[in-house]
Amino acid sequence: MCNEPCFSSGTDGADWCCATSCDAYGGLRTCNAEDAKPGGQPLRSYEGESVPDEIEMQTDLKIRCLLLSVPRPALVYGEPLVTVEEIEAFDEGDNIAIGARVVYTEPDTVLNRQEAQYALTGSSQYNWIVAPSADGRVTLLVDLREVRWIMSIQVVFAFVDGNLYRASDFQISIGLDPDAMKVVGEEFGFSQMSRKFVLGVTQVRYAKLEVFDTFSSGDDGNFGLQEFQLFAVSDNLCARSTSTSIASSEWIQQCSDGATLVPCTSGLYSTEEDGRNYPHSPAKALDGDMDTWWGAALGGPPAPRPS
Repeated sequence: MCNEPCFSSGTDGADWCCATSCDAYGGLRTCNAEDAKPGGQPLRSYEGESVPDEIEMQTDLKIRCLLLSVPRPALVYGEPLVTVEEIEAFDEGDNIAIGARVVYTEPDTVLNRQEAQYALTGSSQYNWIVAPSADGRVTLLVDLREVRWIMSIQVVFAFVDGNLYRASDFQISIGLDPDAMKVVGEEFGFSQMSRKFVLGVTQVRYAKLEVFDTFSSGDDGNFGLQEFQLFAVSDNLCARSTSTSIASSEWIQQCSDGATLVPCTSGLYSTEEDGRNYPHSPAKALDGDMDTWWGAALGGPPAPRPS
């Protein structure tokens, strides 16, 4: 039987198609065939009709080994078959809020819009210090100038001349249109100097920080923002040359040499020079190409590829 786990290395998220039952595990150690459940408890578990064709998993865990265990594969044209088109993993990329355009501030003055750029420099040497409006509010709306994919948003409040300037009640909103934005993070009674909201892979052009109540250890009652950061999505970590994959089995077309069945050496199902990279080897689930795929048939001749 070939229903043992399949292995792949990566970190911080994944995309794959599955079977009638599957579990995803993640751990910090290097993947190996003896470690059947890296990290112990599964990150995600699916059973029966709950298994979707595509799984998106969002986590801020640090992972080196990502394992997909498929105890019960689906029947495809009457054959038990597991197929994985692609496993993709993404981490945080660069801070793309640097140099973003300030669209609006509250209080809304030309000076505030100019000085709010200090929170978009990527440098801890600058701060935006502002007096809240009469009702205690501060708002910053920024435009990335184009639609971008982001992974997370972080706010870092200001510490200047021994004084703390931070928000105690605030929320973060994002959107593709400044008039149709969605709240993706909020805090009330907050007492720290920074807060990161991990969103997963998300499209955004506009991002807004709304402060409803502030705290200042000085006598001026001001609010201070050191950094408003939007972290882009990295490249696909699994498709990097440092990623490797192993599996309990792979779909290898068998050809007859006259006496026994052996892996085909010519035609569609021929092996490559390394003798391992068959057309449906586990490496095909990490190549960044949705036209290739890893497959494992459980006995009998290979089943046709699902349409």
